Amino acid sequence: MTFSYVDFCLYSNFDLAVRRPSSTRLLEPLKHPGVPTIAVSLEHGTNTPNSYAHFPMDGVFVQKTDALALALASRQFREPALDALWHSMLSVKPLLDFLIPPSEAVRYMEDSSAYSFSGIMACAQWMSRADWSRYNYYARRVRYIKISEGDDMVTTFCFHALSVCSSHPTLLPNLRFLHWGYFVAHQAFYHLPLFVGSRLTTLALDMEILQASDITALVSVFSTVRISCPSLNELVLLNQFHETIGEGNAGVTELLLSTFPSLKFVDIRCETQEDTWACLAKMPQLRSLKSTFLPGEEGTDDPAYPMGDALKPKQDNFVSLEHLTVVTKNIIGFIKLLASLSPPRNLKTLDIRTLKCPTASEIEIFAKVLPSCCLPTTLTTLCLASARTGLCDALDSAPPLPASTLFAPFLQFRNMQCFTMRWCAVELDNAFLNNVAVAWTQLRSLNLYGSDHQLHSPTTTVQGLIPLAKHCHRLERLLIPVANLDCDVPVQEFPDGGRKASVDSVVDLILRGGNMDEPSETATKLKQFLKEVFPGWTRRLRQPRFIEAS
Repeated sequence: MTFSYVDFCLYSNFDLAVRRPSSTRLLEPLKHPGVPTIAVSLEHGTNTPNSYAHFPMDGVFVQKTDALALALASRQFREPALDALWHSMLSVKPLLDFLIPPSEAVRYMEDSSAYSFSGIMACAQWMSRADWSRYNYYARRVRYIKISEGDDMVTTFCFHALSVCSSHPTLLPNLRFLHWGYFVAHQAFYHLPLFVGSRLTTLALDMEILQASDITALVSVFSTVRISCPSLNELVLLNQFHETIGEGNAGVTELLLSTFPSLKFVDIRCETQEDTWACLAKMPQLRSLKSTFLPGEEGTDDPAYPMGDALKPKQDNFVSLEHLTVVTKNIIGFIKLLASLSPPRNLKTLDIRTLKCPTASEIEIFAKVLPSCCLPTTLTTLCLASARTGLCDALDSAPPLPASTLFAPFLQFRNMQCFTMRWCAVELDNAFLNNVAVAWTQLRSLNLYGSDHQLHSPTTTVQGLIPLAKHCHRLERLLIPVANLDCDVPVQEFPDGGRKASVDSVVDLILRGGNMDEPSETATKLKQFLKEVFPGWTRRLRQPRFIEAS
């Protein structure tokens, strides 16, 4: 199998008209002074285009131009570079071009826009005679692919031809991740089984493409995928335009979940109904659930809470659930969901984002309910935040309560490693920091501030950081609002020299009171304090984007 510059251009989206050399002969190895640098980039590439937004973390690990330079530098890099370049793709067209040139496919279409049975069969015969060894040479390298060709009639025509082609093997035998995008022609969706195989683990679908679909045909498609993909364990349901689901595809989400009851990971970014949660609760192997649909402003006052209203307390609800991320209109809806978890579950991660910032009384209810639903020995990560964008009504509802009072029930989660709190109706105090330090000795990250967080002026001080430094030996990240910069340099508080930094340790102080232009004596004390308490840490001091009146 020979390899040419054109081969690279086909799948790295280079402009062939500009970059194609006059000859397609194999290029001779080039002397490339930057090969070591490129090799590092091949392994640690970080510039990820938005087009790869829904790909898994390991789905894009190389810049295609870097891999191209490597392959042109030496023949020894050819195979690894090919693997890297074809590893993740944003289009299936380069592969289809190996089977039939687009210009040839158009010849079999009527008026370049319509399909006929005879034209499809003629195109299928052409594909049967194609050099499948060349196709397979590249297709076997594909691990991640997004199919989103727009209303490309030629590509859809090729899908029809492939479906009746007698000689095609499994088209993507090593595919692990398939994202079927919104912009694929609607009628092409029924050819999705062409591209799946036994090694597929993740399927991502844009739900808008299923509007007004034939349920009988969908049952057939989903059943074929289930049989063809015994390794499938993750389903991602996307919502390209963040709109509520209409009656046209009502029930499709539930059909998907019912067809794949053994999924371990479900990520739902479209609207859910009561039946959706009823299906999710009965999935026996579901370990990770994300439900992050963010409704528009029109729906924010809807009193319905489908996640809680659909479920009654039962022992078989979410029996294997370990990681839960939920966006809910109001914390009350989530409390109803928690009430369905009986007995307590082995939750490890809990991430709750509310559209409406809860009041102090609602937070108090939630804090009392949570320990009865999660085993105290398993929860290690707790994130409480607001997904709102407007002003916070909770600030006007009632005076805030001290965090040391509100969050006292959380202290029984003794293995807590990461705690994030960005709710407004809370008054942060030094007693809370001290209680956290004593109870959560495994703590790694404590984040009590967000840039859009309209919290009440805290009573926490710089001096309140000392217990955290003394007791939390694994601490790496601190983001704490403080009332002022007053502090006393500690004397013999740390006989071992303070809480020394690990890699990238950061302490970030947000001044919510006082003035950044403090006298030099105060600044000197603060600098000495942080140097002794957090030696080697990156230390930051800043004021928020806005400061609300107390």
